[in-house]
Formats: sequence, structure tokens, C-alpha cells
Amino acid sequence: MLVTTSIKEVIVPFRATSASEINYPLPKENAKEISEGTTLRNYLLIQPTETSIDHPQTTKGIPMTNETMIDVQLRLEHEMTQKGVSRYAKQVTDAKQMGTEDKLAAGQELMKHYTDTLSKAITGWLAELSSGRAGAKGAAHKYLVDLDPSMVAFITLKKLLGRVSTPVVVQTAARELGTAIEDEVKLASVRAEERKTYESIIRGAKLRVSDHYKRMYALRRAAEAVELDMWPEVDRMLVGMKLIDLAMETLGWFTVETRTVGKNNTKKLLTASPELLRQLEANHTITGLLRPVYEPMVVPPRDWTTPVDGGYLSSAVRPIKLVKISSKGYYEELSHTEMPVVYAAINALQATAWQINTPILAVLKEFWERGHALAGLPAREGQEIPVKPFDIETNEESRSEWRKLAAKVYQGNTEERSKRLNIVFTIDLAERYSQFPKIFMPYQLDFRGRIYSVPAFNAQGPDHMKSLLHFAAGKALGANGAQWLAMHGANVAGNDKCSLEERVQWVLDNEEEIVACGKDPMGNRGWFTEIGGQDIDKPWQFLAFAMEWAGYTEQGEEFVSKLAIALDGSCSGLQHYSGMLRDSVGGASVNLIPAPTPQDVYKMVADKVVLSLKAIVASGISPSGKCEDVEYAKQWLAFGVSRKTTKRSVMCVAYGSRQFGFKDQIMEDTLTPAFKKHQRDGSPWPFEGDGYKAGTFMAGQIWEAVTKTLVKAVEAMNWLQKAAMSVSEVGLPIRWSTPLGFPIMQAYWDIKSRIVETSLQGKILKVTMGVHVDKLDRRAQTNGIGANFIHSCDAAHMQLCTVRATQEGIHNFAMIHDSFGTRAADTEDLFRIVRESFVEQYTDVDVLENFRDEILRQLTPELAKELPVLPDRGTLDLAGVMDSRFCFA
Repeated sequence: MLVTTSIKEVIVPFRATSASEINYPLPKENAKEISEGTTLRNYLLIQPTETSIDHPQTTKGIPMTNETMIDVQLRLEHEMTQKGVSRYAKQVTDAKQMGTEDKLAAGQELMKHYTDTLSKAITGWLAELSSGRAGAKGAAHKYLVDLDPSMVAFITLKKLLGRVSTPVVVQTAARELGTAIEDEVKLASVRAEERKTYESIIRGAKLRVSDHYKRMYALRRAAEAVELDMWPEVDRMLVGMKLIDLAMETLGWFTVETRTVGKNNTKKLLTASPELLRQLEANHTITGLLRPVYEPMVVPPRDWTTPVDGGYLSSAVRPIKLVKISSKGYYEELSHTEMPVVYAAINALQATAWQINTPILAVLKEFWERGHALAGLPAREGQEIPVKPFDIETNEESRSEWRKLAAKVYQGNTEERSKRLNIVFTIDLAERYSQFPKIFMPYQLDFRGRIYSVPAFNAQGPDHMKSLLHFAAGKALGANGAQWLAMHGANVAGNDKCSLEERVQWVLDNEEEIVACGKDPMGNRGWFTEIGGQDIDKPWQFLAFAMEWAGYTEQGEEFVSKLAIALDGSCSGLQHYSGMLRDSVGGASVNLIPAPTPQDVYKMVADKVVLSLKAIVASGISPSGKCEDVEYAKQWLAFGVSRKTTKRSVMCVAYGSRQFGFKDQIMEDTLTPAFKKHQRDGSPWPFEGDGYKAGTFMAGQIWEAVTKTLVKAVEAMNWLQKAAMSVSEVGLPIRWSTPLGFPIMQAYWDIKSRIVETSLQGKILKVTMGVHVDKLDRRAQTNGIGANFIHSCDAAHMQLCTVRATQEGIHNFAMIHDSFGTRAADTEDLFRIVRESFVEQYTDVDVLENFRDEILRQLTPELAKELPVLPDRGTLDLAGVMDSRFCFA
């Protein structure tokens, strides 16, 4: 097969598989031919392959009568839609019972479209009273006159729609609504007077689970921060009544009915109008139909040849589009864009046949049914709420202590609930699809060109989900496959910071225990604890490896392996910056330069941070001049700074993250989980409060270390953000193309003037009213460009690598952005192709120069002159990437 050596070459149509055994109509060829004389950087030469995929007419274990696999697929697609309808119907039923109908899609849509209408009515009423024409202003006026009408309207609709299907006593509805407005007023006072305290309250409220606890926590903290006046009960009621009155008059959604209860007792009930209920039910029906539960396919998906013709077979399920973007103008452009390599790559991924790993499924089911909270699984049942003390009604201290313990248990149970649901969903789906010898995943792109599986069950999922999938077509390990299988085992164990030979040796040294785990996972449990002193990082994938390694020890090189062996990039965002800028320093830190052992940029930065902390403590002086920083340095040294502390921040530098973003990442990844653990079991906690101030200090330390370690990456990020600001000046979306010709449009629309912000129940809630304004959000455009540009580069690399691999006869792919996977027997070839593709992308195409040229075409001549020059290139020799053993390993 002819294989080209340059990305500049011309291409001809490509098809991943033939249609010889597929009995449904296939679409036309992927792309128009391009004349030989055309010079294009964006394409490569690909020849059609003749690989076919067999489609058995029946499948063992399935009572299908005479159904073909196509019939089965069509039936499954119909069921996907019905499952979506049923799932949403249950959500509606639950919401009606819980009084949370405002959180449903239908309720959200009504709030989105009618908050503005009610806000104008409130504004008009306040204006009338303020002018004096309406006589006495009344109690409600003094509470509402200084509030944002949009916020008041939003809360009003939220409370009224929350229990829309159940008539409620008018006084009760008014009291609840007035209380919600009062809560907002109290928290708004804190927001105005004590902004830092307010932010702390919001962070603390997030740690509480139920709305009740969020509200109680927020109000208690607010009362501690500022002096708050309690509203009289009658005034609270009057505020609620007035807002209900305005909502009824303006929207016509509710009426007041008088109902007799018993002989002499009458109640006035706030009741939704029949028209409102019909509108809600119609919206529920449409929403259910538009939310199918997308699942794998049992025949290959339709090839993508245009932006709208791939994926599932029938109209029984809501069609998917090639790119997850709603712009009609963009799709019009995309339909006229020739990008055969992009189509070839996504079709190759879709053509990969998968199979349920039934031995893993059996172990997972066993663990789950026994209720083992092991191997990363959540407990099957939640913890029991502590028994109330006998003196809870008379002893305030006893009551307070019980409430704290009960709240912790309730919070833990709620956090684990979603994990339990995910396990149940995964096991159920894996059982159903285990009957099929082959399953397939339809894929689509995001607007950067990254490829994602459409079904939620896929090989891009969490550890237990990945372990349940292996390739349908295995291949004998051969001479090199066993080594790659062993390296994969060491990688998923977490022993991936050493040389490739040491990884293989670790497996050989611990072979007896590994094989024992593979043969008897229930009796030998090192696969989810530790083996040879190594804590197992990804237990379920490691167990899948152990089962195959046991097979290898018995059959040798003839053992047929089906596992996906992953080659992961080493902080890939920084790799792409280093490649395009020829950055030898950054390139060395992310393994683009050959070295005897893998380099760890996260640890490099962590080590620099530790040295800085020790210097601050030793000298008693912080570079910032703040005395408290010395204490923070001591606290962090006591807490411990590791590569995990710095990993996310360093990784996100390539995506535009800065010191402020580091602070949020440190809180989310390091301090908040540790603080929750401290609250649950009393583990050591050296910081004040939830550690927010210490997190802010650490963000500065990491940023300082990063700017000294990754100079070129920071320069490129700064340049990209300046370019984005320039395009924002002319009010245009930012457009560029990947090296493979995929057109990208970044457009974050400014909707600030149409947003309501409220601290209702201790959390910031935002609702978009009406439609987007015709203006781009300059800040979002600037902040997003770093991540989106680099993601477009890694997407192109993955697509190029996939197509190059198909040219060399590889047809089984497990690709996840910067992770490249195939069968063990093919990994040696893929290991080379991944590096070749990286070098090819940054040798044949100057991606930054191309980006600049496309940006210049979008600017006025004046702004074009102000665009800074591109960062200087370094001295990195990209040819060295071919000799680096750790850049993708």
C-alpha cells in the first residue's frame, strides 16, 4: 500500500470498510477527488482499503427469531428513544413528588423565557408606587424597591413552578416566597459588604448536599458576618402575596380556588391554569423524545461523508451531527469543506468492533452484589443515620452533636448515590450487550475537532467501564506483543515513572501474584490493593491485564490478546506547545527529547515549590512581604506538596489557566477533598477554615515555578490571548483551521445583560433570560483560546495518527484525545506512528503561523498592525522525538 511521507500531499477518497456484507444502503464516497496539481498542506494520500466486517444473521443467546443484525439494530434504536422518554417521565414524577418541577427542562424553559416579562411588571409596579400615583405604598414596596427586579422575578417563578402540579394554600405559597426573597436580601447584604466572606459562604454551601442544609448554613454564616434584621412574619407574607398577584396578573398561569374541607373549613388554593399544565406536559413530551439514551450499535455505524449523514441507521432515534455545534452558518460552511482525513479518522474509529469482557463483568457483578466497597466501587447501601440520643429534645449540646454526625452521613450517602447509579447502569448495559459478538460506537466531534463517543458506555469512560470493553478481533501476541502487554500492566498499576524495561521487569518479578489474581480474582485481591509494593492505580483495568497475562503464561506468543494497550502523551498540551515552538527546555520536561528515564514535569514543578516553601520558612520572609505567607508555607510543608498537588495546574497552563485558575484547581482537587475527609474522620488539617487562603498562596507559588519552567508555553499562551482580544475588538468569532483542514469557530456569546444572579439557598444560580444578545463575550473569547487551540492541535494529531495507522493495516483503535490505543501485537507499529505523526504535523505545518495568518484576515488593518509578533522558536530538533521512548508511552 502506498504511504505518503508528507501532510502536504493530495488525497483520494477513503473508506474504512467495504459494504460487501452490509445490507443497508451506504452513503456516497467521503470526499471529492482533488486534482494532482493542487498543493495543499491540509491533506495526505490515503487509498481505500478492502477490509470487510462480517455480520452474522443470528447471535447466540438472543431469542431473535429470524431477525438479521440490521433488524436488531433498528429495534434497539427504537428502544433508545423509548428509554429516553421513560427516564424523563420518571424525572417528572420524582420532581412532582419533591416539589422541584422548576428544575426540570420544561420549568427551566419557562423561567428562561418569562423572567424578563415578570421583571418588567415588577419594575412598572415599583415605578407607579414611587411616583405616588398609587396611594399608600404598602409593606411590600419597602422590601422590594432596592432589589434587582430580574432577581425577584426569577425567584418568584422558581418557587411557583417548583410545585406547579400540586395546588398549595395561598398563604403557604406566599410565606415560602417571601422567605426566599428575605434570604436573598440577607445574602446580598453580605455580598455587598463582605465579598470575601460571601465567597467563603458559597464555597461552604457547596459542601452541603440538600437545599435545606445549604440554606441553613448560608444564613448562619451571613448572620455572623453582618447584622441582619428579621422581617416581621406579616411583612414576609405581604411580599409573597404581592409577587404572586403580579405573576397571576402578568402571566395568567395561576388562579385562586376556594375549596371546602370538611363542613365549615374553606381553603384558598393557588392552582396552575389548565393552559399552563398543558404547556408543561407538551414540553415534557417533546423533551423526552429529544433525550434518547444513546447506546452502542450491533452493526457498524453509517460512515460520515457529510456533516449530517453518519452514525445510527434510522430516524427512530434522534439523529446526531458530525459536530456538536448548533450554528446553521457553520454547518453550511462545513458542508462545503473538503477534509477527507477527518472523515477517514472518525470512520476508522467507528469501524472498530468491540466486545464485552465477560470475565470482568462477572467479577464486577459479584463485587457489586456482595456489596463490597472495594476496587474503587461505592458501597451498595448508604450508611445508616446515627440513632438520635435519648435527650435530643432537652440537651442542646447533644442535639447539636447528633445533627453534625447525621449531616456528615447524609452528605456522604448523597455523594455516593450517583456513583452507585453509574455502576448499576454500566452493569445492566454490559449484560445486555454481552450477547453480541461485536458492538460499535458512533462518534462525533466537538467544535475543536476532538472525537467523542456518542454512547455514555464507551472505552473513553472510567476505569471499571474501560475494563468491560475489549476488541472483538484479537490477535496473537507474537514476538513484541508480550512486552507491550506487560508495559500496559505496569502502567495501569501506576508503575509508569520508570523505564520501559523496568516496567516489564516489575511484571516478571510479580508474575506469580499477577497470574493468581487473573485466575482467581475473588481469592487473590492484590489487583485492587497492592502488588510488589505498588499501590494499584486502575484496579479493573489491571485485573483485565492480569487475566490476559495468565493466558500468556500458559500459551506464550500464540496467546490471542484483545486488550487495548494505551500510549499516553506526557502532558500533551505542553508537548504540542514545545513541538510548534521548538522549545528544548519545555520539550525535555515532557519527554520530547530522548532520556534514559521518563521526565515528570509535574514533579519538577512540585520540587521547585517545595524549595521555595523551605526558603520562606528558613528566612522568615515571603517575597510578597506578607507575614501570613510564612505561616502558609509552614502549613503546606506539614500538609505535603507532591506532583498531585501541582499536576492539574501544570497541565492546564497549556490551556490558558493562570494563577487565579490555579487557586480553584487546588481547592477542587486537593484542599476540598482533604477538608471533607478531615470533617468525616478527624484527619490532620493544618489550615484555617477550608484552606481557601492557603490555596490562594499556593496558587502563587505554583505559578512562579511554572513561569520559570515552561517559559515558551507561557509566551505562546500570552500571544494567543492577545490575538483573541484583537479579534474580539471587531466583534467576530475566532476562526482557524486545524492542520487537517477542519474549520473551527470559537464563539462565546455575551449574555451578561440577560443573566440573573442570586444566592438563593446558599448557592449562586444563574438563569439566561430570552435569547443571546448579538455580542461576543470578550473575556470568554480570550480565556478560552488557549485550551481550544491546543485541543484542536491534539485532535489533528490523533486523527492523522489514526489514518496513518490504517494505511499500515491497523484497524482496531482505542483513542482518547492524547491517548492512543490498539492491540498489543500492533502496539510496536503504533508506537512509531504516533511519534511520526507528531513530527509530521509540526514539520510540515507551522500551526502558529497559519493561525496568525487566519487571524490577520479577520482584523482591520489598524488592529493587524498591533498584533504582536509570534514568539521566537527555540532549538529543539523534532527528529529527536523519534528516539524518545517516553513521549507517548
